[in-house]
Parts: sequence; C-alpha cells; structure tokens
Amino acid sequence: MADDPRNPIPGQAPRPEFAPSWLPRQQRCRINRQLHRLLQREVCSVCGSLFKHNSRTTSGLDTQGSVVVAGECCTSRVAVVFGWGLYSDRHYDFLLRRSSEPNIKATNEQIADAIAAYQKAIAETDKRLDDEAVAHALFDTAMRPADGETLRTLVKKYQANGAAS
Repeated sequence: MADDPRNPIPGQAPRPEFAPSWLPRQQRCRINRQLHRLLQREVCSVCGSLFKHNSRTTSGLDTQGSVVVAGECCTSRVAVVFGWGLYSDRHYDFLLRRSSEPNIKATNEQIADAIAAYQKAIAETDKRLDDEAVAHALFDTAMRPADGETLRTLVKKYQANGAAS
C-alpha cells in the first residue's frame, strides 16, 4: 500500500500530508492522494499551463471544492489554501528534502519569506551556471579551430552576462 502516506515503501520517508488536520480522515487521505498526483504532473491544474522554473505554487481547493495545484498564473483562483510551494526544473543540493519537524508552526509571512529566499538563491545559482556554461563554451571554442564569427558571438554573449570586463 505504497500510495498511503502513513505506510511508505520500506526505507523511504513518509510522504508529506498537505490537507489540514481538521478535515475528516477519509477526506484528508483523498485530498492528499489527489495533491500528490497533481504535483507530479508539473502543470497548473486550473489552466493547464506548465509551471515556470523558479516560480511559486499554491495548493488547495478552488471555489467548486476541487483539489488544485495552481501556478503563479492562477494562485488567485485557489479559495482554500493548504500550502505554498516552489517549482524548479533543476535539482539543487540545497533543495533536497530534509526530515520534517511537525511541531514547528510557521506563519504565512515566514513561509512567504522562505520561498522568496529560495527563489533568490535559485536565481543566483542559475546565473552562475549560465555564466559557467558560456565560459566553458568560450574555452572549448578557443581550444579548437573556429571561425571568427562564432568566437565574436560567444565573446559578446559572455560580456552581456557581465562575466567579462
């Protein structure tokens, strides 16, 4: 019964439960299953658009009572919010799942601040990765014969990223 968050696969941590504890157990389990399925799709369940890299998500119920995971495009359409999240296309070491501490009750402001801090860290990391990719391309080009136009284009791109003076 691996789909049940209380009975995980041996050796795996239990899946997080998103539905609020005040809901009846059966409804809470149903909502959690639906949320986990929706999160795996990586699309806004309201409008169907793909989540953008380094963007916020909101999970909960819409005005009709349907379980939704909304991207930034449709956050305002979530009537009852169960949680906020952050979507990233890339896997970062600093975003690895840690053991949860259920006794910690963060305020909405603290959660929003934490997500903003992660977004900033991801944006800075992405910029470094992009700069590094351009630097590697320049190095690879310098190590093999290339036409002058290709080299000029790479140098301009590198300078536009602010990595060269």
